[in-house]
Amino acid sequence: MIDKLAIRYLLFFLILIITASCGQKQTKVVLLPQENEAVGAISLSIGDQSVTLDKPYAVSQSGKMDVQMADPEEINKEYGGLFKAELKRPKEKPPAPPAPIFEQFTLYFQPNSVELVPDSEPVLKKSILMIRRLPPARIRVTGYTDTVGTVENNLDLSRKRASRIAGIIATEDTGPNFLEIRGYGEHGLQVSTPDETAEERNRRVIVTILQ
Repeated sequence: MIDKLAIRYLLFFLILIITASCGQKQTKVVLLPQENEAVGAISLSIGDQSVTLDKPYAVSQSGKMDVQMADPEEINKEYGGLFKAELKRPKEKPPAPPAPIFEQFTLYFQPNSVELVPDSEPVLKKSILMIRRLPPARIRVTGYTDTVGTVENNLDLSRKRASRIAGIIATEDTGPNFLEIRGYGEHGLQVSTPDETAEERNRRVIVTILQ
């Protein structure tokens, strides 16, 4: 069971890059595959417009809100400095030590929903302001759930929560950043509870700014 869950975690791991066009408040989002070529999906929304990226190297720009396909070679050439080490990590070397945490924000969600509780709205705004003030950074967006519902549904819900927050960050002109999106469902509870227990402190997304 542990091995199967570990494989599922990989399927819920997304990498994307965000760049701001010079002189214009537009954001370009590119969805990148993992080393094993797995890819997830992310939805972006501005007003009543929304698009979903669900293929490797799919790209969307906030000013157009459409989906096109980027050239992998061009992406690697232009933005390799942001993510080359993450995508091309040599397998023969031991894993690098965890990146030091610069800042961390925890956002809480309504039951069985991707909607934040009211108290977390200003926390999200604070995290976006912090990201805007920093030079290009690596940002990890990690979703969790409480123990209400099945393991499979909670893994999916945690991914949707993380993807929604990452999508908001992506459309808020936060500059060129490298984002990781992960969903762990009901694994990694902040507060230990029995199964089928509603607990707001476990229904969360953690936005971590890494140095």
